[in-house]
Amino acid sequence: MRKSKSEFMHRLLDAKQYALKVMANSFYGYTGYVRARLYLLDIANAITGCGRFLIQKTKEIVEAEKSYEVIYGDTDSIMVSIKTKNLDEAFLSGKKIEDKINKDLEGIVQMKIENVFKSLLILSKKRYAGLTVEKTGGELKERILMKGIETVRRDWCDLTSETLYSVLEIMLKEADPKKAVRYVKNVLVDLDKNKIPVEKLVITKSISKPLRDYKGIQPHIELLKKMRKRAPASSPGIGDRIGFVIVQGLELMSARAEDPEYVKSNNLKIDSKYYIEGQLLPPLERVFEVIGIGKTDLISLGRQMLLADAIKNGTKNIAVISDFDGFACGSCNTNYRRPPIIGKCKCGGELLFVSGENRSPVIM
Repeated sequence: MRKSKSEFMHRLLDAKQYALKVMANSFYGYTGYVRARLYLLDIANAITGCGRFLIQKTKEIVEAEKSYEVIYGDTDSIMVSIKTKNLDEAFLSGKKIEDKINKDLEGIVQMKIENVFKSLLILSKKRYAGLTVEKTGGELKERILMKGIETVRRDWCDLTSETLYSVLEIMLKEADPKKAVRYVKNVLVDLDKNKIPVEKLVITKSISKPLRDYKGIQPHIELLKKMRKRAPASSPGIGDRIGFVIVQGLELMSARAEDPEYVKSNNLKIDSKYYIEGQLLPPLERVFEVIGIGKTDLISLGRQMLLADAIKNGTKNIAVISDFDGFACGSCNTNYRRPPIIGKCKCGGELLFVSGENRSPVIM
């Protein structure tokens, strides 16, 4: 493949080597599956044991050079920390490490340097992001390389993907965690103030079977039912993808899924709490907790800013509730005629006074 001068042949051979890799890897897993026809646990154990031995042996070879430290190893690769910030020196050290391993383990394994990272953020095993530098035509080019960290997922809205990627960029390129935290807080404040375009909050799901075959309650299916009542001829069908946003209300979250165009034309308000708690914070927390920044640190200033704005602008931004309809949980949206004696929802969520579309915290 490397010697191929034809783009077509390069792609063909690359597809073949990848197919062989997947088959070999799948076969190894199959020997460890108890119901497989070729089940033989000794083979699966021998392969994993051999892999562990070689990773450990490789680590020992590298760390025999006292200025090198193996900071990560997994399956068929290692990451080595070297005591330099000079990129040319880093590439030379990488080549030196490669040659040393291949010489000591000749005929057993063959390693090659794949990346030089300027900065690296390791979340957990098989989950990391780094700013890698590559030499192309004598020029150095930077790009963010991620493994196990998805910035694009179908069950995330664009705002989540965009925010997560921007946070990783700030951390890896600028090494400025405080700036990353400020960026997140600004996004949360804009979301709470309904300054984020609806298009960035759309979540997309597929309709894979007839409505009658869906057993549980799912947001996109509940929306489909509403859309078929409103306009049966133009509603999505099996095989289509349906986009929805979550709006404010007292019903369960699945019942508050709405068509983005319907939201805009009817001036409905987005449930910012759902997007903050259910979309933005979960993936961001996993990144920030690695550097000792928790959920409280991310949302504290946002709340202070919102309160400061309310005080500055008078009560026009504060919902003063003197007469209310009932109570609702801020997390699961369970409705209550009167608050439970423990002062919070059975799920542990914060209770809110509800009056029309207005909500206000219950201080017990």
